[in-house]
Amino acid sequence: MENRSSIFTITNSSSFEIRNIEDEIIEWVRNNITRNTEKVFLQTIDKGTNFVPHVDPITPSKQVRHYNLMYLFETGGENVETCFYETPPDTLEKCAERGIYKIPYSDVKLISKFVFEKNTWNVMNNQCIHSVEGITGKRMGLSVSFYNKIPPDFLKSFISI
Repeated sequence: MENRSSIFTITNSSSFEIRNIEDEIIEWVRNNITRNTEKVFLQTIDKGTNFVPHVDPITPSKQVRHYNLMYLFETGGENVETCFYETPPDTLEKCAERGIYKIPYSDVKLISKFVFEKNTWNVMNNQCIHSVEGITGKRMGLSVSFYNKIPPDFLKSFISI
C-alpha cells in the first residue's frame, strides 16, 4: 500500500498530519472494533504548543467527520488537554461560508476539557469546536473516523441496544 500523507498547517506553530496505514491494521479495526468505518489512519500533531479551536473540515468528497475513535500512542506531553468550546451559531456559519474551520479564541467560550491518556481509546464528536492545548512533543494516534453516525455494531460493545 502506498503510504501517502497530508499535512495541514493550522498556525505558524503547529501542524496536523494524516498518514495512511497498512491494510492489516485497517482489517484489525474492522474485525475487532467495527466494520462500518469510512477511514482509518495515523494522525500526528507536531511542531507547536496548540492546535487552535476548530471543527473538522468537509472532505473533498463532501463528507464531514462527525465522530472519531482515537487511540493515542503519544500524547504530545504531560499536560496536554483536549478542550471543547461553544460559540454563537452565526460565528460558525460565517467561518464555514468562507471555508475556514479554525475559530479565533476570542469567538469561543471554554465549556470542558479532558486529558486523553496514552494507550487508551477515546471517542469524540469532531463537529464540536475543539482544540488541543499544551503540546510539548509529538502527539500521535490511530484514528477511526465515522462520517455520519456511530455505527450500531460499535455501540453494542459499550451499551445494550
